Amino acid sequence: MNNDKARVIIAEDDAIIALDTELKLNEKGYNVVAVVNSGKDCLKSVKEYGPDIVIMDIGLRGDMDGIETASNIRKEFSIPIIYLTGNSDKRTLDRLEQDSESIFLVKPIVDERLFNALEQALA
Repeated sequence: MNNDKARVIIAEDDAIIALDTELKLNEKGYNVVAVVNSGKDCLKSVKEYGPDIVIMDIGLRGDMDGIETASNIRKEFSIPIIYLTGNSDKRTLDRLEQDSESIFLVKPIVDERLFNALEQALA
């Protein structure tokens, strides 16, 4: 898929990281359709915008973390998810390993790794 047509939702609770990621994706031609900071808002945006991919922080505001939000998305949609996490603790990694369909990147995010992950997930 050509990245200038790929619709992306960014789910990130840190406003600075969210804005930085959005700017970088826009520069590369991706179409960021929503930036949200909670699992609830992410689910709502997925239903509203039908994105091609979701970039999902593990730590989100509200009742659901990113892993639970992704699980709820997968119940209705077949959308690739790239997880971002600052937590590389065993519990988080064990939970991520159960989601064999997704890619995860550890913060701080290296641009090249993010863009490679996007290309891989969208292929």
